[in-house]
Amino acid sequence: MEEPEITIKLTLDEATILSDWWDRLQMTGPSDTVDDPAAWAPIHRIAGQRNKMLPALFFPDHDVRLEEARRRLRQPGPGLAARPGRTRPPRRSSGSGVCIVSDGP
Repeated sequence: MEEPEITIKLTLDEATILSDWWDRLQMTGPSDTVDDPAAWAPIHRIAGQRNKMLPALFFPDHDVRLEEARRRLRQPGPGLAARPGRTRPPRRSSGSGVCIVSDGP
């Protein structure tokens, strides 16, 4: 029996911020955070899709784009409830979104 797939939809700003966080996590020793070997297969699949769908990650002005995305997501508006350390809830930005979908390994 084939497992159903799950689609995750993010705005471009959300995907940019998540990607930056992911990269910083990987540089600080992900094995301390990801202690289950089974988690690595989906992590690598998502990372591969991310790299295909976000070519701006490799643009020379990526730092500027990242800061602009952070600024937009910090603006007040509808979104997830504020958590400790967060100054304001994130705002869903309009425009093109990113959808991470995987067809298999």
